[in-house]
Amino acid sequence: MGIFKKISETVNAPEVVERKPNEITNLDLYNFKSELKKDVDEIKVKLTVLQDEVKSLKSLMMSVAEQVIKPSGKEEVEEEEELPRVPEGEALLSSLDMTNTSVIANLIEWLKFLMEKVGRDHLRETLDYYVTLGWISEDVKQVLLRYSKGIESKKVGKLKKLSARDHLKSMEYINKLRSLR
Repeated sequence: MGIFKKISETVNAPEVVERKPNEITNLDLYNFKSELKKDVDEIKVKLTVLQDEVKSLKSLMMSVAEQVIKPSGKEEVEEEEELPRVPEGEALLSSLDMTNTSVIANLIEWLKFLMEKVGRDHLRETLDYYVTLGWISEDVKQVLLRYSKGIESKKVGKLKKLSARDHLKSMEYINKLRSLR
């Protein structure tokens, strides 16, 4: 772009301007202004093209996001989606060492997570589901329900069921509690 070259020459060579003040004419200023206007117009066109590309990319990104991430209200596990079960009579988490403060801390953290997702009203259903799957025993469920009475959740869970991602997070808590036995 010619304008940037002229500006660069002017900025980098002030002595030229000092030596030839009488040589600058209205014609030179007119040409400079014309070139500047052309450059500005080119920049405006390129900016418009870039803005259109950004809009197109945003639209594409939203389309992909809608396909990958479901809205939180529809992030429930579908009835036909079956989570892995543990063999009959063997719960992954069959007991808790309630003398271990790390166990208690992790248990409370897990309960807070569950209650923020499903609320106190659907906590029992969620824990019953984990008993059915063999992830926790009936005894562990009872301990969790007892402790949940003392936990206040600032967020009120609105889901009736958890998403697959939420169940995976529950499994992480279960594995952590198992490792602390």
